[in-house]
Amino acid sequence: MESKRQIVESNYFFIKRNKLGNNIIIEFKDNKGCIWQYDHDLVYKELKRHFDTMPCFINKKEYISTSSVPSYIQVLDCVKIINKS
Repeated sequence: MESKRQIVESNYFFIKRNKLGNNIIIEFKDNKGCIWQYDHDLVYKELKRHFDTMPCFINKKEYISTSSVPSYIQVLDCVKIINKS
């Protein structure tokens, strides 16, 4: 049986090692007022090699963007805009 997915609201885009495997969907409002929704684990899985080589992910075990979802992540199927301002 599949566990229920939790939706977590955030003020910024993030991928955090301590959130992996928690089966969460993140909703994030960017600086233009658009609301993005993404599957935390799938974004990491799709870009694992990229995240695992980033100094911030190696040192702090997280990647954060406060202004928007990075363009190379926006194109993933597990990322979508749910409310465009």
